[in-house]
Amino acid sequence: MYKAIGSRGSRVSRVLWMLEELGQPYAFVEVKLRSPEAYALNPSGKVPVLTDDELTVTDSAAICVYLADKHADKGMGANPGLAGRAEMDSWMHFAQSEFEAPLWNKLRHRFLLPRDVRVDVGPAAAFDFATEVKALERRLGDKPFALGDRFSAVDVLLGDMGAGPAPENSRSSPSASTLISTACWRGPPVRGRRPMHRPQNRNRFWESTMHRFKSIRASFARPRGRAAL
Repeated sequence: MYKAIGSRGSRVSRVLWMLEELGQPYAFVEVKLRSPEAYALNPSGKVPVLTDDELTVTDSAAICVYLADKHADKGMGANPGLAGRAEMDSWMHFAQSEFEAPLWNKLRHRFLLPRDVRVDVGPAAAFDFATEVKALERRLGDKPFALGDRFSAVDVLLGDMGAGPAPENSRSSPSASTLISTACWRGPPVRGRRPMHRPQNRNRFWESTMHRFKSIRASFARPRGRAAL
């Protein structure tokens, strides 16, 4: 049985989402970031981590790709051939290295770094994130999902980055920190989730995800006091 290892505030949510999509049994193990238990599994002390018998896989994107490849019959992996693999790798690198980077940078300077090294990265993060949202829209074009007409591991990654409670009947957007923290934690095993790849969920997936991305982008424009940095 798989073990999905992570903590509140980690990217373990996307690992749990993948396992739920694939219908695989797993155990959730809560381990704190940079704890002795985390260092025993990953030299950087970071989570999430997936264990599959004797194999240990680190990094949420690598874990999602591994699971998609191992359960290829579920249709969550790359399109056929070398070109399909390159397409999926390109999307995964874009998602974590480019698209998520401004969100992560702002989160670090808002909450995670020691206070004496925090700086106001808001304007730069807002500029970078607006640029990446436009890049995402161009990449998607008129496709319903990243790899075409089917939901894949790429969509799990991107959907998790944009997850969180969309504002209802409200003129104000939730703060980026609220959206990010909600995206990073849905609680241990999300049993009963309706998998997004089911036909009845396809039509609204990217609509709601893009709405959340734009809500995050709008929140960057709101001024913050120095104490909030």
